[in-house]
Amino acid sequence: MKTLPDLDNCLVVFDEGHHLPAVALDQFSNAMDLSNLRWLDKLPKAMNEVAGKLALHVGEDVQTVTSQLKGALTTLARMAMELVWAHTGQNARGEGNDGTLRFANGVLPDALRDPVTQVHAQANGLSKALEAICTVPLSVRAYNSLTSNPAVTSLPEWIPAETAGPNATKVLTRLSGKTLRVGLPGAYTYQGFHNVILPLIPEVAAEAALDRAVFAGGCAESSDASVGTLEVDILKLYSDDFIAQWDGFLRDVRLAPITDLSVATANLKDLASADSTLKRLLRAVVTETDLTAVPPEPEEGADASGGIVKAATKKLGKLGGLVAKGTKSADKIGLGGEESGAPADPPGTVVAQHFAPLKATIAEVDGNPPLITDAETALGALANELQTVAASPDPEAALVSRGGLPQLTGQLANVASL
Repeated sequence: MKTLPDLDNCLVVFDEGHHLPAVALDQFSNAMDLSNLRWLDKLPKAMNEVAGKLALHVGEDVQTVTSQLKGALTTLARMAMELVWAHTGQNARGEGNDGTLRFANGVLPDALRDPVTQVHAQANGLSKALEAICTVPLSVRAYNSLTSNPAVTSLPEWIPAETAGPNATKVLTRLSGKTLRVGLPGAYTYQGFHNVILPLIPEVAAEAALDRAVFAGGCAESSDASVGTLEVDILKLYSDDFIAQWDGFLRDVRLAPITDLSVATANLKDLASADSTLKRLLRAVVTETDLTAVPPEPEEGADASGGIVKAATKKLGKLGGLVAKGTKSADKIGLGGEESGAPADPPGTVVAQHFAPLKATIAEVDGNPPLITDAETALGALANELQTVAASPDPEAALVSRGGLPQLTGQLANVASL
């Protein structure tokens, strides 16, 4: 096996040889700055701010740990300087002379063992506090930062009672016991997504990428995370939460219990109407969850150049620009097209597809009539029957002849299953 270079390269070897002593020393030595400790004063505030924005608990009292570490380093510095000056002597002003003190055989003097041990112990505590931030994936920390951004938290809530009409509290109820005045965070709405979330994602991803360089290299788990990858992951986490928020709400809403004939008559009259409480609520939910819906065309007289595509791209925020560029990040998020040049899926497609069946319930899709049409017909017939019962001379007897209120409410449940 050949281990030496050709003779033609010997001059190169000799030229580089002068670096060897310094390289060798670097391999078997270390250095510590004991004079500049101001960074320890700033560290607790910085860490608490980072942990607060990422909704994390660092697990250690950073203020106490850094204070103890600074005290241990100060003590070590004082003792080290006393040892050096005892070796180099003092000048006429009583100050220590500059010099170098080498420990015999590289062994730490007994006088420094205790303070160095204290420094090591406090540094370990600080290291654990820093590592606590790394226990959460970088993409999750970035997403937490996004959702805690003031522009996101200040978004108005979506309130069901404000969209379902005047009879909402009579016709609908919630299994959780919450009222229809308790809504969903504004971040998980159409406007919140397009006007705030999308424009912020590139900014948050870029800031999170810088996290790799924080605290001497950052977290190992995110050492190879690119801004593009973070954008993909952040949007994925957001989409999952968006779907969970609305699925949870829809599972929570129910038709209010029918307690007597008057309630049944009033509620069925509402449910059978063309603008029923149920249809209003479903329309509102579809409006908020159909994230790929194209914004309306500009009004007459406005600049309509580019048409719907231009308007949609503008609405999609900064990430919308990735549609035209066809970048890899856009492809992963659902923005980029195929290599063949197929149209790109806009951001929000995952959410829109998840709630597509709901849209088909109240709107015509691909030429098919709304699925709620059959239910409305059945509800109308049931409402007419109840009105006939209520108008009879003896409503109670008429109700009993039709099987009683349980029979009619059972029919209502059958209609609801449609």
